[in-house]
Amino acid sequence: MVISSDDHFIDEFGSPKQFSSALDLKVLLTLRAISDCVLVGGNTVRSDNYRPPVLAGEYKALSDQAAKLVIVTRSLDFDLSTRLFSEQDNQPIFLTEKSESESWRLNHTQLSQRAEVVVFSSPLDLVEVIAHLRHRDLTNIVCEGGPILLSQLISLGLIDELDVTHSPIKRGFAAPLNQVHLAMQSWPVIATAKLGEHELRRYIR
Repeated sequence: MVISSDDHFIDEFGSPKQFSSALDLKVLLTLRAISDCVLVGGNTVRSDNYRPPVLAGEYKALSDQAAKLVIVTRSLDFDLSTRLFSEQDNQPIFLTEKSESESWRLNHTQLSQRAEVVVFSSPLDLVEVIAHLRHRDLTNIVCEGGPILLSQLISLGLIDELDVTHSPIKRGFAAPLNQVHLAMQSWPVIATAKLGEHELRRYIR
């Protein structure tokens, strides 16, 4: 994650892009390269215009294949023309909960023609989600948010490491605290790195 100096994870446009930096990008690409899958919430995928991870340049030395993009979504509402579906050899996996709504059934039908959709019982159980990924040998998991998904995982004891880039940028008002903030206050920092005014802190539970 990247966080502003007044504790925000997203800017006024609902994205962390204004807080990001070369250091943040380097950490993100490195963690992707050494992970089996990237777990992310559907709202983050849409707001940040996600695409499946690719290995390029120096990161090819860290792995022989790109991580799978795994998306947690209740609505299954995605634009099939976006770059989210641009990698033919690395299509995302969608994890959702069963719904009887007409919009969900329509989205499920359309999305299933382009990618794998795994349906869990409702309400979606994140413990079951992680167990499912591990059963598929996707054991080294990096979660890129959003903050709600990450907070839920922390509450369930499913996160063992936080890599947070602290940005000097402010939004100008205090952010409401969640489980991510509480973890940063209580978990020990075991490593740091700086680039300009941006600082990476690695927290371990």
